[in-house]
Amino acid sequence: QSVRLPTPETAPVRYGAVCRQTKIGSRTECSGVTAMTEVPLRKRLTRGSAYGDAFGRKFTGHWIVKPGREVNHSNVTKYLNLSYDTTVHYIGVHLHPFAESLELYDLTAKKTVFKSKTRGFKHKIGLTHVDTFSSEAGVPVFKDHEYDLVSTYNNTTSHNVDSMAVMLLFLFDKQFRKPEVHIATQTTTILHVAGAPKIEERHVVLRTPLGDLLLDLYPEAAPQTVSQILALVGAGAYDTTEFYRVQPGFVIQTSTVFDRTNPLTPAQSAIVHKIPGEFNDLMHVRGALSLSRDENDVNSGESSFSILLADAPHLNGKYTIFGRVAKGLDVLKAIENVPRQPDNRPSERLPILKAELISGPQLKHLQLAPAHALVVPPALSPSSSSNQK
Repeated sequence: QSVRLPTPETAPVRYGAVCRQTKIGSRTECSGVTAMTEVPLRKRLTRGSAYGDAFGRKFTGHWIVKPGREVNHSNVTKYLNLSYDTTVHYIGVHLHPFAESLELYDLTAKKTVFKSKTRGFKHKIGLTHVDTFSSEAGVPVFKDHEYDLVSTYNNTTSHNVDSMAVMLLFLFDKQFRKPEVHIATQTTTILHVAGAPKIEERHVVLRTPLGDLLLDLYPEAAPQTVSQILALVGAGAYDTTEFYRVQPGFVIQTSTVFDRTNPLTPAQSAIVHKIPGEFNDLMHVRGALSLSRDENDVNSGESSFSILLADAPHLNGKYTIFGRVAKGLDVLKAIENVPRQPDNRPSERLPILKAELISGPQLKHLQLAPAHALVVPPALSPSSSSNQK
């Protein structure tokens, strides 16, 4: 219910509502109920709730109800603005405490379309329930019928209270035409890698409870991907992440760096950004490193990646190949064989204890832990993980 405030302090007030009850001077405007009452408007206006329209008229969406029962009626036919007979399928209602009901009444047929009743607390002020309407079949409304909106408030206190009445009608629109939807497809360019891909001089070692993996990276085949992976490893962002997905015969997949046991520092978080798809003609074969992404967004890869456990030609040209497992295929097999839950999550959390950058002379003296039985450090608790491939 909105209320127009005329200049005189005391004037006839009429409420209105189709969706909102509105008081506009001596007559009803806007969605509402119709009631003629001589009241001091200054006392009926809730502080701070007045607003104006383009014609300089003042309204309020809230008004004061004095102690006792107050029933307001407004003819809301023109605000329904029905150009054809149709059906109402959902009605929502908003009322304030001390409201008893809000009713949409068909004056022509002399019957109620819908009446929302309320329930209040027994020992304190407030509403515990307001009826709404929902029907797949709907209830009919007619373009040549007249309609009233009727609100009833019962202020059981000894002082004035604030009030409001809103009814939201959802009608079947016979003139609606479903628009044609044209789905824009993302076009991608496949980079041709001539011969064997160039290998980055810095290598990545993943230390896991089952043994260690040595990874080669391909900077020319996927320069932005490799750059971000190297930066994240160098910053320690992969430490305490996990292999959250183990799907035998397909892939194992790391969580994102945001889903690790130890929260990222601001400096680590600042490294992460979405990487445009860098699709190349390298094959998804066993041991290949493939950047994970959202299935519907080719440019959504960040830090999660998969290691292929078998050839997967259906992924070629759709996901970014950025490296391979150079050493540790026995560890890869051990990871593939861990006990799993039905959703392919390992039964015991399988952490990446540490990710390291190795280069130059370090590579010659590198010692990798061989495959062995899973022993999970108790300090590493389960964490959530990415839902990307």
